[in-house]
Amino acid sequence: MDFARAIYRSGHCLNRVFFYQDAVLCANTRIQAPQGQAGIADAWAQCAGEYGFPLQLCIANAIRRGMVNEQENERYQLDGATVVEPFELCGLGEMAEAVSQSDRVVQF
Repeated sequence: MDFARAIYRSGHCLNRVFFYQDAVLCANTRIQAPQGQAGIADAWAQCAGEYGFPLQLCIANAIRRGMVNEQENERYQLDGATVVEPFELCGLGEMAEAVSQSDRVVQF
């Protein structure tokens, strides 16, 4: 997230942030930050809202970890959505599109 902010401070922009593998867990509504600490989902949401880029979760990785949005919740008939707004579930096609439209890709 600090890197994302530094990109904007240096005059560049982000097309999107794509969360893959265990990184999708930062958008899980059922994971609570320790008392006195800010939640990572809230911090990402604030950063994305400030700079206007989408936060995308790999749908396969999210579902594999029990994380769904309202649409997938209904599809799989689960007990409630677990993906916090403004995160959205997306396929790898979204990541491929971002790569093709960008002059740089950074992976952590």
